[in-house]
Amino acid sequence: MSQQIKLLQKTGIIAIDGPSFQLENHHHHALQVVINLDVAPSSHLFSVENNLIDSPGLIIAPNITHKIKSSHCLVLLIEAESHLAESLSNNYIQKANYYSIPLEFCRQIIKLFLEENFGWSTLDSVLNLLDSDICLDRHIQPRLQKLVNWFDEVEVTSDWESVNLTAALDKIQLSQGRFLHLFSEQFGITWRQYVLWRRLLAAIKYALAGYSLTASAQQACFSDSAHFSRVFKSMFGISPSLVIKNIKLQQ
Repeated sequence: MSQQIKLLQKTGIIAIDGPSFQLENHHHHALQVVINLDVAPSSHLFSVENNLIDSPGLIIAPNITHKIKSSHCLVLLIEAESHLAESLSNNYIQKANYYSIPLEFCRQIIKLFLEENFGWSTLDSVLNLLDSDICLDRHIQPRLQKLVNWFDEVEVTSDWESVNLTAALDKIQLSQGRFLHLFSEQFGITWRQYVLWRRLLAAIKYALAGYSLTASAQQACFSDSAHFSRVFKSMFGISPSLVIKNIKLQQ
């Protein structure tokens, strides 16, 4: 991966315009929209749950194993708890693992990228083609929203050592069994998996802010940079060092 990766990020969504995506099998807690931007693509660019998919683009449900091989593609990682992710899931995925985006739609996206710069106005146009209501507010049970707000605060302070099950139970006043069941039901993953996901996202933000991978891993409470790299690769299919050094943050 020698070419620059363009990245935009705001609460609820990460957008990547990336060249030479060769990603191994991975899975993460975000709904993903991926669209091949190569005007002359090869077949079988994507794999979902080890099944090759001959499609120019996909909407992939959270926590589903997938792989990407593309010379140029757009990736949108949408917070699984957002209204937008819920709407896209209901409209396209429902009970399936993924939705194959029609070729004509993907051609419209390619046209947008040829005519406009990679920016939020272009990405809003992309999302409007999929869903008329681009709402990134979270749709979470109120008691659990308190926990998500807590994670947001911890991400700023880097106080990840304070995040544990006992502290979470104190905040929402539920028994451990009731809490763990409610959490898994609402988020689709376990409490432990969600904590790891949020720590990984925090470490990425720290790295993009200019910290070394080692310092970013330490701030997000990973045992060391090797642990962070293993988790990153399992969730994104590539080594963080290969990504971070090639990323250019867009405004």
